[in-house]
Amino acid sequence: MREILFKAKRIDNGEWIIGNLYRFDRDPKSWQIQTVNGYVCHSNIVDPETVCQYIGLKDKNGIEIYEDDIVRGEKGIIAVVKWEEDIDCDRYWMTAAGFLIDLDDHEYGVDDAKTDKIEVIGNIYDNPELLK
Repeated sequence: MREILFKAKRIDNGEWIIGNLYRFDRDPKSWQIQTVNGYVCHSNIVDPETVCQYIGLKDKNGIEIYEDDIVRGEKGIIAVVKWEEDIDCDRYWMTAAGFLIDLDDHEYGVDDAKTDKIEVIGNIYDNPELLK
């Protein structure tokens, strides 16, 4: 079974936190990541603009890959992991949604990407200069 995790930057100190995502109420500022340490739950208010979902795969170094991570392929191509709502699946005559990695002149769904050949080198929030 795939583990569903999220990461986001905390509002109070700007640090990344990983855990379960939820909203306490309808207030747009109330996005929180909840972590569990033993039997103690900790909730941290996070910047909703930085919320990224774990795609369920790890890179060649065993690092979890999240949406909006910047990765480098085996040919040196740098790409961003993105969620796409409207993927055209010609071979199945349908459209779908999912995580995509655009590497080496080919767009891969996460199930097709050779994640043992890619490396997470940053993310779009902390390392935008990697995309230049």
